[in-house]
Amino acid sequence: EELEDICKGVNDPSFSSAAFQCFVETGTALGQTAIPMSTKFSEVHTIEIKEEFFEASWLLATNCKAPIHFYHGPSEEVLPDIAAKLTGPAIFFLDAHWAGEDTGRGATDVPLLDELRHLDALFPHRGLLILDDL
Repeated sequence: EELEDICKGVNDPSFSSAAFQCFVETGTALGQTAIPMSTKFSEVHTIEIKEEFFEASWLLATNCKAPIHFYHGPSEEVLPDIAAKLTGPAIFFLDAHWAGEDTGRGATDVPLLDELRHLDALFPHRGLLILDDL
């Protein structure tokens, strides 16, 4: 529901979640976003830097409808490879940031600017960017 509300807020009648085949997330945590999105998209990619969360979310997603591609590492290093391989419109949910001991932490506490630069340089298709809780 929330995803549809976001798409409706874009002032373009062709903008709906159905216009996107792919969902890409940075900051998997325990899969609270990627797992439900696997019922809405044919392709889901999610990146997590903290090994403990990466392994736990992968295990929690074993029975998902669509396959979820899990990546372990810093989003600013992994996202360029994903973006360059995508062949159509995608929704990017950018949520990789350090927010205390219960989250992953890389060399950059908030890699958002690097993520946006990579998407600008490498992703030529239509996209919707959702920036979470900064």
